[in-house]
Amino acid sequence: MFVDPITIRKRPLSSYKIMPGEVLTLAVIADSDPSLTLQYKWTFMDLQGNQKEIENNEFWKISNNSLTIDVSQVSDPWEVMGFYSVKIYHKYDQKIINITVEAATISTEDTDQEMSDTTTIETDIISTSSDISSTEESGASTTGDFIFPQFANLQLFSKSTKFSITGFRHREHS
Repeated sequence: MFVDPITIRKRPLSSYKIMPGEVLTLAVIADSDPSLTLQYKWTFMDLQGNQKEIENNEFWKISNNSLTIDVSQVSDPWEVMGFYSVKIYHKYDQKIINITVEAATISTEDTDQEMSDTTTIETDIISTSSDISSTEESGASTTGDFIFPQFANLQLFSKSTKFSITGFRHREHS
């Protein structure tokens, strides 16, 4: 009997950085032979190497091909940091996708006595348009659309206005 192999159409990134209070949805879109039903098994390994199958609870919600991690529902965000995997399978084939979820790093530092606190966030910023302009004079400014892949809700504050970020849209990661 010949069956079509499992094909992954969309998958989560291999790594995410999330902050307390955030919600991260990992989703997989796969298909296979129409005569077979795909099944999904989500597992989690914490930073100490303890592995378990994920079950629905206050901070994990499974919806077959997706897993939602709600960091706002845990007292210690480190409870959900670690290594996730999803096994997509039927009786003739299987695929495994691995995802790392880490805590985002935020630090506050004084640049000098006259300057206010500066918030630094380690993340990738991906431009979504080729219409990016930049001014290299006294204050640099950049305009355009950007994606912060690890952050669904990001707010930056500074007493001395050095930057302005507007227009955040939440998109589920898939």
